[in-house]
Amino acid sequence: MAQQLQQRIAGDYYERFTFHFAVQNIVAYCAEDLGAFYLDILKDRLYTTQANSHARRSAQTALWHITRSLLLLISPILCFTAEEAWTVFEGKDDDSTLFQLWHTLPEVADAEALSATWTRLRELRAQANKEIEVLRAAEQLGSSLQAELDIEASEEDCAALASLGDDARFELIVSKVRYRPSATARIQVSPSAAQKCERCWHYTDD
Repeated sequence: MAQQLQQRIAGDYYERFTFHFAVQNIVAYCAEDLGAFYLDILKDRLYTTQANSHARRSAQTALWHITRSLLLLISPILCFTAEEAWTVFEGKDDDSTLFQLWHTLPEVADAEALSATWTRLRELRAQANKEIEVLRAAEQLGSSLQAELDIEASEEDCAALASLGDDARFELIVSKVRYRPSATARIQVSPSAAQKCERCWHYTDD
């Protein structure tokens, strides 16, 4: 997503001086892709995993690339804000966004297929959230982490969930996810009977 955003803005909107499109895309990316999705999933990993764990370090690496790209993208239109943030980000008073080229983001294998998979996973998450809200409104659930999901979906959707492994529950922000292929799509939500972990707030049997 960050790479697609940078390509659109740096390679298209800024080239044509259509700054209003750049602003719209940056705001939408920060609000929807980051705030409402990626950071929502990532915060538990950053709060609860060990400082040098692979999970935490990989998240920090991704955030470093996203932040650096974003600061350079906003620098032509929010120059003072970008400069102030850049000084904190790089830790150098004599450095500046004006001395930089666009950020080089890591290449991703099968980026198009991966993007399509995550688009579908986000749709499944939106459907699951609707079902979770029904139980929350009925006061059968507190947070979404108290929920367990049983998903009946197409083989393609099950393959997308399987590609996440145990992280499927983190993407859906629930404590347990079970899924199986079915001709009829259905998501059933039930309150977990397990105990709440005081550290990560997930409901687990152990």
